[in-house]
Amino acid sequence: MGRPSITNGAVSGYLGVDGTLFGNLTLGAAAGGTGYMTAGNGIVDLAIGGSGIEMFNGSYINSTDPTQSAGGQINIFFASLSAGGSMIDGFPTFDGGYKVGGSTLATLGNGLDVTYGVLSNPVSDAMIAAMNSTANSGGGTSTTYTSLGLLGIFGTGELEGTQTVGGTAGSFGGTEFNSGNNQGGNNNAKKKFGTCGA
Repeated sequence: MGRPSITNGAVSGYLGVDGTLFGNLTLGAAAGGTGYMTAGNGIVDLAIGGSGIEMFNGSYINSTDPTQSAGGQINIFFASLSAGGSMIDGFPTFDGGYKVGGSTLATLGNGLDVTYGVLSNPVSDAMIAAMNSTANSGGGTSTTYTSLGLLGIFGTGELEGTQTVGGTAGSFGGTEFNSGNNQGGNNNAKKKFGTCGA
């Protein structure tokens, strides 16, 4: 199915509503009209393409199913998105347009389950965020990396550090290095500098 639009009216399924929409779904219209999608004794299970779902003027999607913990269940898969997907009266939100049990407003995780087809990569997102927050000091002798973006991924706290090239004798990056074996009674590794010729 392409881009269904229910300006005034309803789509209902007695034992649930299950469908794949290659375009977005619009219920109601900004200029007026209200649309409904209701599943009685079943769940709403939709795969939505395009920009997602738009609802206007009190339009809603509802599931009434006493076998579900919230009184109903709405499952939405946004095939072409990695976030968002729901616009209610022009605002990006999931609040207010999804109901379970006939009147209870569903919230994410409570009667409303949303998944996405385009998954963002948390590692590459963190690396991009780190590169965008990199600051170079004067003279090019050090680089400070802040806010590596891993806080929400690995959960311990913000990582911050300074790497200094050169500086003090016997150190590289502000850290003293040991060779790991005892050669001639000297455990300290020596800095070696290479040269390039064209």
